[in-house]
Amino acid sequence: WLLEFAAAGWLEPLDGYLPDGYNDDFFPIAKDLTSYNGTQYGVLRQVDLSALFYRKDIFEEKNLQVPTTWDELIEVGKACTEDGMWGYVWQGKQYEGLVCDWVEILHSLGGSIFDDYNANPGERNVTINSPEAVQAVNYMYDFLNVSKISPEGVLSYTEDSSREAFQSGQAAMLRLWQSTPPLLNDPETSNVADTWAMAPIPGGENGSRTCIGGWAWGINAFSEHKEAAWEVLDWFTSADFMAGQVINSGNQPSRISAYDHELIKNDPLWSEICPMFLEIAKTGIPRPLSVVWTKESDVIQ
Repeated sequence: WLLEFAAAGWLEPLDGYLPDGYNDDFFPIAKDLTSYNGTQYGVLRQVDLSALFYRKDIFEEKNLQVPTTWDELIEVGKACTEDGMWGYVWQGKQYEGLVCDWVEILHSLGGSIFDDYNANPGERNVTINSPEAVQAVNYMYDFLNVSKISPEGVLSYTEDSSREAFQSGQAAMLRLWQSTPPLLNDPETSNVADTWAMAPIPGGENGSRTCIGGWAWGINAFSEHKEAAWEVLDWFTSADFMAGQVINSGNQPSRISAYDHELIKNDPLWSEICPMFLEIAKTGIPRPLSVVWTKESDVIQ
């Protein structure tokens, strides 16, 4: 919602604070996600990336391959669905998470919502009425009603409820965000610690397409301490801070250099997971950047 804040005049433009070349170390999408009408109003704190989490013990037992397409996911899910076990859980409640799941399927099939995700309303063409959009919805319908690899409860699932179904041992596959691994790996709260693995989400003709996003740091336009706020913001977006953020919360850096940080390289979990997320980030497609995205999202939901 940074664009809505910027359009309302609530955020301080950062052009006067950013040193030359400041954005060079960030993913290219980071500047798009934090700019409005060509002016940068924030610095991306993290990149939100999705992945497919799966039960490697079940896959080995059933001699299954990790699915790389939605059709393969359906077939693998059917092979895993049995008493007490669902093939696939995701976020199906009517909220923003549902749109993220659908955007990934839509773009992997070659579809889109607008012809330019970065254009202002009135300067873009609506492309949502397409065979690819219908097919994306049909895949979600299939998961629930045809192959029945997902429980009806998915229609009320958010991030936490879908994760809890997976980590309690009720599902073989889960679509979720980058902060999931440490929660799955905690033996005190997870029944699947040491039995899960991660892969890119499946795709279609256009390959795997993660719904990339992120939260940003900005400066209050009405602050009386803007220079001090910038110093804090600059530290919060440093490679040191972002590497520590990975260890503490699993959130992935928006700075590319942070992936080579010693904190990550020396961590047994994240030294393996972060390089995979770095590759997944290259497939990222954001939801449309729009000052009226909340209304547009409601229509899609």
